[in-house]
Amino acid sequence: MAFEAWGPTVPACLEECVRALAGVFVERRPASGPGPGPAGEPVHLDPAPLEEQLVNLLEEVIYRVEVSGQVALGAQVEEMAGGGLQVRLETVPVSEVELIGAVPKAVAWHQLSVRQQDGRWVARVTLDV
Repeated sequence: MAFEAWGPTVPACLEECVRALAGVFVERRPASGPGPGPAGEPVHLDPAPLEEQLVNLLEEVIYRVEVSGQVALGAQVEEMAGGGLQVRLETVPVSEVELIGAVPKAVAWHQLSVRQQDGRWVARVTLDV
C-alpha cells in the first residue's frame, strides 16, 4: 500500500503524511465527538535526512496505535534550529474511529522519497501491512 502527500513546506507535507497514514486504515465516525484532542505531548525528531525524519514520524504514529490505542488524525510540525522537528500529534482513541483497513506494521524504505517538485514538497510512502 502506498500514498503520496504534499504541501507548500516540509512541515505541511509531513502533516499531510500523518493525515494520509490515518486515512489508510481509519475513518472518523460521524457522531464520534468533537474531533481530535488538542495536540498531545511533543515528539522530537533529531536532525536527519528528510526521508529518515518522515519514517521516524510515521513509525511513531503506528507505535501509538499499537501501544496506547491512540490514532493520530493530524499533526502540527515545526522545524527547529539545527534541522530537527518538533511534532504534536492530534489523537483520538481507537474506539472513536472505524477501522477500514489493516493497521500498517511499518514504513518501507523502498521507493520512499521526500522531494521538492513544482514549487511544493511531495512525499511518497509505501507501507507494510
